[in-house]
Amino acid sequence: MRNLLLCLLSFVVFLIGCESKHPYKPEPEPYIPKDILQCIAQIDGLWGKELRKEAKHMSEKDFIGITHASYGMWIRNNWGLWKGSRLKLYFSVRGAGFAENISAVIFASYYRYVTGKKINFGELLKTYQG
Repeated sequence: MRNLLLCLLSFVVFLIGCESKHPYKPEPEPYIPKDILQCIAQIDGLWGKELRKEAKHMSEKDFIGITHASYGMWIRNNWGLWKGSRLKLYFSVRGAGFAENISAVIFASYYRYVTGKKINFGELLKTYQG
């Protein structure tokens, strides 16, 4: 019995020592925008001037195609577009409920913002409904 208590005490001391040497630091949660304007502002803050400049030399279709797999995946996963985030709800009540369609609307809106074109959000929602 004494050996069992010593073994248990040693294990507890070991765990306490490990915890103090390697404290768990969770990654900060990314901010989830609440509407399309905040999406544009967030993307604009994340991307550098070079990426914005490159976007100006592409077609909207090419821009959406290039961003879909890389940045689009990050947005779909981290902004909760596969789940019930407030951004997902914002788009769902406007007719665009599928995560990949939502990211396409976001990138088309951003592209139009960067290139100085009218965003025409309602038109984009109709184009990417689903």
